[in-house]
Amino acid sequence: MYERLTRGLTTGVAALLLASFLPSFAAAQEQTASARFRVLVPNFWPAEGGNKGLGEKVAEELRDLINDFPTHQPIDRKDLRDVLKQNRVDEDDLDCIKARQLANIANAAVVVCGNVTPAGGKDSQIDARFIDVATGEEFNVPPITVGEKGQEEAASHISESFRTLVEQQRYAQFCAEYAQSQQWESALENCTRAIELNPNGTASLYTRGFVYNSLERFDEAMQDFRVVLEKNPIHENSLLGAGYAAVKMGNAEEARGFYNDYLELSPGNVQVRMKVAFDMAQAGDPYGAMQTVKAGLELEPENADLLEQYARYAIVAATAAAGPNPNEVTDEQRQLLQEGLDAYSKVLPMRGTDANVTDIRNRIAALQQLGQLPEAISAAEQALQTHGEEAQLWSLYADVLKRADRLDDALVALDRVQAIDAEYANLLARKGLWLMEAGRTDEAIPILRTAVDSGEQSGDAIANMLFGEGYRGGVQEQNFGKAIQLFDHASSFAQSSEVKDQVGFWNGYARYKMGEAIQKPQTLETAQRALPYFQRALELFTAHRAYERQQNVNIDQYIKNSTTFIEIQEAIIKRGS
Repeated sequence: MYERLTRGLTTGVAALLLASFLPSFAAAQEQTASARFRVLVPNFWPAEGGNKGLGEKVAEELRDLINDFPTHQPIDRKDLRDVLKQNRVDEDDLDCIKARQLANIANAAVVVCGNVTPAGGKDSQIDARFIDVATGEEFNVPPITVGEKGQEEAASHISESFRTLVEQQRYAQFCAEYAQSQQWESALENCTRAIELNPNGTASLYTRGFVYNSLERFDEAMQDFRVVLEKNPIHENSLLGAGYAAVKMGNAEEARGFYNDYLELSPGNVQVRMKVAFDMAQAGDPYGAMQTVKAGLELEPENADLLEQYARYAIVAATAAAGPNPNEVTDEQRQLLQEGLDAYSKVLPMRGTDANVTDIRNRIAALQQLGQLPEAISAAEQALQTHGEEAQLWSLYADVLKRADRLDDALVALDRVQAIDAEYANLLARKGLWLMEAGRTDEAIPILRTAVDSGEQSGDAIANMLFGEGYRGGVQEQNFGKAIQLFDHASSFAQSSEVKDQVGFWNGYARYKMGEAIQKPQTLETAQRALPYFQRALELFTAHRAYERQQNVNIDQYIKNSTTFIEIQEAIIKRGS
């Protein structure tokens, strides 16, 4: 039902969660397969009166070392000066913040920057970090202390860390690619390796959380999303992923908190709100989806898209609120169905002839479930004036008419369904069952036979349907004559030995109980009437002893009792002759 109600909505949680993520190295590869990634290496910043000359020499040595990498190359000093000049930035002012700002202009994939801080005497501490331009992730290099001529040592130390970064980014790239191709185990392996190499990186942590969600390992997914959100509380995809995981873990309130945090980033964006609501409903929280849409309706009460979505989720939530008795509408269901109807009363006139058939059907079905049959019939007839070729609407119209005790009209509606779609599911079986329930057996059986011959239903399916009606309306109601009639028909359809044995045993039981009731006066007349029932019951019990193994029924006792009753009836008949 949920799939029908959400037909036409787009973008599930899986598509959403990876939509905005690709490691920068993968993105850079799209530029050219042969080009090396450009690395911006400004002079290391002399913090707190640090050695400016040493910072310049460390950067120069590092550029030379990076130039030896097969995958990366430093931005040429001349190119860097041109960028600085164009953007009116003095090289002496080029700290990490300004370098990050200029990276896109310089077409850099990575920024390497750092500080030179006095460490006592002539020693200096060199702190460096790498910044992935596309994702903004940082990779910190362990600090190193060197002398005033320790530029080569410092550059070599940073270069080795850069090799680790390159390896980490390779694993991160594989992590994302395997996730997008749904190769989950390979994705987990590469994501985990990338995280081990850079525990502070959020991209691979997020992607691993996404993979865990896809594998329904929600506890582990939540752990990864929490780490990402600790580092970046407004990481949008992690808020969505955590919300999805929380719903699946049964923590609806917590999930709504994550989703609301996400919505706060763009509270007036209707499409974002609808997307979040869809994900909540898909994850199993239609009531939370309703509240998300309701908040949007408070801002835009006449928004047709929001009204339509609110109505749909109200119907889904009502289904989820069903009680143990499927024929009884709970108070919660009644309220939710009414909220859905109220929303439909506003949006369907807005849609006019363009109204979605699913929404029209939802409205009619809700009216029917609430017992408002005249209103449901009127709504169906009104809808059929503009959607008269929709088999689903005619089918629902038939259901409402049948429930209103207008069987002949309901059968005419089913004929209309058949005219539109001759292969409509269960059409002949419904006709036959309805006629059978009305006691019009002679009309029902040929239709049910056609259902089997046409391949709409199997013989066993029809036999089970007839058996169920015979058991409910016959055995349980102690109307054994009705039960016998239906069981006889069921046996003519049964194909498998299991169904034959089930029908056969209960047919015998119904005949046994019928004979038992008839024979009580123990007159010649009652003995003559009861004897055939006991004789046929004995035949059926004997022929279908296998049912004893299926249901642990003591058929031997029924056989013994039937034999005894036969002997008694025969004795009465003999004595009375």
